[in-house]
Amino acid sequence: MSKGTNITMAESGGTYQQLFDNSDDQKNPGQFYRQNSLFRDEKNKAVVTRGPNILTYWIHILALGCTAAVLQLSFRQVYWADENNWGNYDTNKWSLGFDQEEVANALQFPAKLHEIFIVCSLSAIIFSIVRRRLIGTRGIPFGFLMGGYQAGSTEYLFSKSFWAPLRHSFMNKKKGAIAVGFAIGLGIVYANVVGPSSAVLIVPSLSWWEVRDPYNGQHYPAYIDGDMRGLYPQNLDASLAREYDRRCSTSDMTSSCPGSGNPDLVDYATAYANENIAPNITLTQLYGRASRVLTATKNPIEGKNTSISIASTLHSDITEMTGLFWHYVRSNSDGLIHKISRPQLTPNERFIVRSPVVQVQCKGFRWHDAIPKKVEPAFPTDLFAGLAQSDDKSGIPVPPQYWNYTRQFYDRTNFTWVNLKDVSWNGKTVSASIGALASVPYRRRFQLDSGKDVSIQETLLIPCVLDARWTATDIIYDPTEDDTIVANTTNPTSFFGAIHDIDVRNKYGIGSMILVDTAWADLLNVPNTTAHTKSGEVLQVGAMEAIMMQFVVNKTTDLYDFKTNDTKLSNYRSFRPPVWDPSSNYVDNTTETIAAIISLAMADGLSRVSYGSRGYAMALDDRDPANLTMVDLLKQAGSQNIGPEANFTQEAIERNNYVSLTFAVRRYGWGYGYNTKTAKFAISVLMIHGVVASCYIIYGLFHWLFNQWSSSSWGDVGELFALAMLSSEPRALRGAGAGIDEWDTWKLDVMVRVKGDERVELVFGDRNGGAAAGNEGRVRHMEKYR
Repeated sequence: MSKGTNITMAESGGTYQQLFDNSDDQKNPGQFYRQNSLFRDEKNKAVVTRGPNILTYWIHILALGCTAAVLQLSFRQVYWADENNWGNYDTNKWSLGFDQEEVANALQFPAKLHEIFIVCSLSAIIFSIVRRRLIGTRGIPFGFLMGGYQAGSTEYLFSKSFWAPLRHSFMNKKKGAIAVGFAIGLGIVYANVVGPSSAVLIVPSLSWWEVRDPYNGQHYPAYIDGDMRGLYPQNLDASLAREYDRRCSTSDMTSSCPGSGNPDLVDYATAYANENIAPNITLTQLYGRASRVLTATKNPIEGKNTSISIASTLHSDITEMTGLFWHYVRSNSDGLIHKISRPQLTPNERFIVRSPVVQVQCKGFRWHDAIPKKVEPAFPTDLFAGLAQSDDKSGIPVPPQYWNYTRQFYDRTNFTWVNLKDVSWNGKTVSASIGALASVPYRRRFQLDSGKDVSIQETLLIPCVLDARWTATDIIYDPTEDDTIVANTTNPTSFFGAIHDIDVRNKYGIGSMILVDTAWADLLNVPNTTAHTKSGEVLQVGAMEAIMMQFVVNKTTDLYDFKTNDTKLSNYRSFRPPVWDPSSNYVDNTTETIAAIISLAMADGLSRVSYGSRGYAMALDDRDPANLTMVDLLKQAGSQNIGPEANFTQEAIERNNYVSLTFAVRRYGWGYGYNTKTAKFAISVLMIHGVVASCYIIYGLFHWLFNQWSSSSWGDVGELFALAMLSSEPRALRGAGAGIDEWDTWKLDVMVRVKGDERVELVFGDRNGGAAAGNEGRVRHMEKYR
């Protein structure tokens, strides 16, 4: 356009109006670009230079530096402050007196700045690819050329300018153009993901964070007196039963007895019977005051004619020692753990911590049906594929001496442990820890041959089979929030299928079956235990019966007498299970409840197998393995000051007789890390740019080193616009002045070619009626163009 040309706008039916005239030059001196000396002229410059253009890499180096600074926060797991101590300036100087929300909001700004640097770096990388195509032999599709300047524009991904050349490149198998299209598309997607990723890693997260040195350079290993075989015995025989205090065989037992949890089980059974509370009992240790959870899962397999229950709890010795250890380090350590507002303890040695897992399967038989041999009571084994394998579907018959005897009363409960190793049938034996036979009363309704409906006092025989094992356990102790130690065995259904699934066995470290003799099991069923029935009766029964009696009611109704063939008003007792499932019958509900009771009692007893006979100690200084300074944790329990009598020395060689644990510490607060999926994803996103930018810099430097040329032309859309203004009008773009409707326009190959000796221009599709692709007219190294 020459100087002084009038630019006009035509309107239908109107006149032409001049936008400016030559007189404007005189009215506003210096207003226009080339009419005075206030604006300097552009000088000719080379498209391809011999220098490496080191300054073009500054944005990449800046972005990489920011990324490294952000990532090191997570990799070093930099900790900011405890959740409850954010406002404490002594422990949280980083906050500068601002609250957590204000700091989090303020950190959004550096996150956004980091995003800008990365997007700028990404844009430069993408356009370097576009530039090479522009000055190369094949050029670049028009749509991709525009996309090179739109890194971060999601609208471009849904436009014709992206899909038209991409589809055309696929159809014509233009691999180079396809690669450029994917680079631009992925770059745009990445540019919109990198911002949130940066914010995730710059703003501290509220979580649990590892404390590297909680004990001021010490390890504080804790010890339980005795070896692993004594702590987790595999054979609970009569000789082991005799080692306990004689009071463990009476109702006057102490807390060190295996059956000392019976009062807690009775209390739970009362709540279970009256309020249908799930089997989830919290039991607190005597000295350390830490608590464990005794839990059971009932009937997890549907469609079977038997009931099954799995129970588990943490070992009492592990629970006691954990509580004692916490009490000491909290009261006496001068390490960091003393300053943490909410610490969390976890043992470093996983397979040393084990818990009992007890599976019980029961099946019910009516006594009045068993006597005439309508049915045969049998120990059920068909569901034992959960932990112990058995293909027997009918079970092993219960020896008659355990149930087929003359009963003076049919309204009484009874419980007997059975040594299953002595039980066989047709050469088959039961592979189980121990068996049990429970008898409970209930009111049975039936119809006489005459059609009359009557009721009798009936007894339900419930033979059960137990499988008990030790399983490795992960525990977490959060003492400032809850005294209860959380274990990964609180969902016993996880153990089903363990005998067949090696992954389950490895995951939980499930051991072999524990053999339990009736002499030891009787410690869980001591005689002369006072029991209160649901109706308020007071009876002296065995400890297991005392639990069962919480479900028994005493009622009066007309009962049928087989001797007189008549009914009379009589008292009767009936076991009332708390859950009446419409899809199951009374027998199923009752056997389900009995299975839960037995599994809970055995799991609790196993957790106390060595409790009360162990000592608990901790090494105050273990730097000299030949001579350790120890503290007796039991002697110091309940006192903040350790007396001389609580400290002693221990030779290292004797440590083989101890079970040792060291506790890792985590703290709850604000910090940086990579322990969440979100953080890992964000780190991966930032590292993608780090790898791409690093490779780009290395490639650029090596390319210059071996080819001795580089280019930095048309780095922004303004420079490209200036080039377009200096270019000849392409025939392929005629009609596109007011917009582009045709998809084919975006497919046109665009390249930069030399016109004459001094100019470069954009060429679309063809040039002078012929194809523009190839080496003809390509820019020359170190040649300057205007």
